Amino acid sequence: MSASMEHRKFNPEPLPYRIFLYGTLKRAQTNHFRLQNKEFGRVRFVATARTKEAFPLVIFTRWNIPFLLHSPGKGQQVYGEIFEVDERRMKWMDDFEDHPDIYCRDKVTCETVSSDVIECSGRNDDVRQSVVSDVRYDDADDSRKLQSDDVTADLFTDDGDVDRYKIGQEVEVWTYFLKDFLPEMSELESYSSYDSNGDHNKPYCLERFISVEDTYEGLAGRKRTREPPSKDNDL
Repeated sequence: MSASMEHRKFNPEPLPYRIFLYGTLKRAQTNHFRLQNKEFGRVRFVATARTKEAFPLVIFTRWNIPFLLHSPGKGQQVYGEIFEVDERRMKWMDDFEDHPDIYCRDKVTCETVSSDVIECSGRNDDVRQSVVSDVRYDDADDSRKLQSDDVTADLFTDDGDVDRYKIGQEVEVWTYFLKDFLPEMSELESYSSYDSNGDHNKPYCLERFISVEDTYEGLAGRKRTREPPSKDNDL
């Protein structure tokens, strides 16, 4: 039996929640190291994906924070990564994103682009536990016919049942939107994919602790509705 076939048999127990990350928590981005701390729960990368609908992904505040604006139909389809998380990590995520005071967690439909299963373990996420299949789309084909073999991705429903999704199939996941935003943010340049070191010349400011109050100041000083998260979870 080939190594590829052996890998395809790997089918880990599903974690209960799926979440679409598009900003600094993605792999190779400045805050991804925070997902590698098992003290705050388990995290597993499962797929690269893009939103089915267009949204503005903008960079704002003096700390160059990425925000996904809840303006469906504007901007572009946004590329990001789908992770499975357990309940403890989901609570951590809500605190980190200061849901619902700044970002608001909501469902969004995504289309899978490629799939793998990688446990975020703190070892540079280098332990691959299933096969990645390189998939490309024919941009001239509106049907987005896959230009590869018939490949399936292991993704999981929130109730723990295993579903088999072909690459390019739709999947409903959680993500974090900015719903109450300044009007001028709609006029900012929007991006289909976020990279702190992109050619926008707006690197995310990691070497500081941004308090939630500071973020509020950058977003017009809105009033808080709950206690701030711990220092480790600050934006």
